[in-house]
Amino acid sequence: MLNHANHQAGEGSVVPVATSTTGQVRAAKAPRAVRWGSFRWLLLPAALVPLLALALALALVLTWEGVYPGVRLGGVDLGGLDRAGAAARIDAEATRWEGTGVYLTAPQGTYLFTREGLGMRYDRGATLDAALGSGRGAGVPGRLAAIGRLAWNGGEVAPAFTVDEGTLRDGVQHLAGETDIAPRDGDLRIEAGRVIVTPPVEGRGLDVEALVRDEARPAGATDLILPVAERIQPRLNAAALAPAQARAEALLAGPIELAGAGVDRRIDASTIGSWLVVRRDPARDAATPLAIEVQSAPVRALV
Repeated sequence: MLNHANHQAGEGSVVPVATSTTGQVRAAKAPRAVRWGSFRWLLLPAALVPLLALALALALVLTWEGVYPGVRLGGVDLGGLDRAGAAARIDAEATRWEGTGVYLTAPQGTYLFTREGLGMRYDRGATLDAALGSGRGAGVPGRLAAIGRLAWNGGEVAPAFTVDEGTLRDGVQHLAGETDIAPRDGDLRIEAGRVIVTPPVEGRGLDVEALVRDEARPAGATDLILPVAERIQPRLNAAALAPAQARAEALLAGPIELAGAGVDRRIDASTIGSWLVVRRDPARDAATPLAIEVQSAPVRALV
């Protein structure tokens, strides 16, 4: 019977599942569900890394003490240089600028100086401060915007200049001996009954003070016209001669006839001219310093 039962079991019959000692069937374990919440803590540091890098870059930009990229000084690129590097490059540009020749043109010729020889100075400190100040606007947003504009479009820094007025004045003043023309007083005299006028000569001098005022803030010009607007008037100029000339010509306008009381004389201009004396009278007004006087002695002798 047992063999028969075993035989039947082997012929396509289902093998019974093993049971535990308690007779219960063991169930297969189900796969565990994935919990994404645990991965979020792993992704958070990865997301913070770019933010931290950006914050670090902004901190470096905002605390940078050198010249921001894009800043130029004429044809000199100062962008990205620290303070010492920018100062050295500005100093080289200043040396070149101060050594440039300046032509001073006067009426009688042209003279060559250097800017330094005329007291024109390249203000290195002020120019460096201007370069370092580029992009450093008020507030963080404004500063970042300014830095971005410099990096994209670039920006020019205007150099600063000063003038040593004493050096400029001394440098130009020594040309006065070659440029100035001394004034010459006019003259009036009477010869053979005629008024002879020697015209005055107006003096000319360099207007040094005008040049000092004009070049108080040099803009880089290398050709300067020396101002000669300073006209030196002679003490006895045309305006002072005119009244004396008019009086003398009126006295010599024609012969004088004396008649009556036993006198009948005709006095010509040459005789009258011999009676006239031209002299400077310090008591007279400065505008009419010449006096035309008639000598009394020859007149009395005649009449």
